[in-house]
Amino acid sequence: SDVEGEFAELLAKSLELLDIGNHDPLHIQTNASVLQAMELMSVHNASSIAVVDPHGLLQGNISMADIRFIFQHGHYNRLWMNCFSFVQATLSQKSLEAHGQV
Repeated sequence: SDVEGEFAELLAKSLELLDIGNHDPLHIQTNASVLQAMELMSVHNASSIAVVDPHGLLQGNISMADIRFIFQHGHYNRLWMNCFSFVQATLSQKSLEAHGQV
């Protein structure tokens, strides 16, 4: 099928030719607000953003699913949280949900 041909064509190319890995991933500092993260995601038409500490080490990510949760559950105050605190709160929420406690 055409799809198989397209995949074969892609797999034959190097990451460099596909322009993958040649750019820094979209990221934001841990002390920036969730609103600032949303703005960057909007500007870059991205569905998620990496959260990094001052040394550039990955601390987590914020996705549109996380943002939707804020609006679906009326947790608007979380928009003003710093990204690190938000990532921690989101991980705690997901852990509770995974264990059937929410």
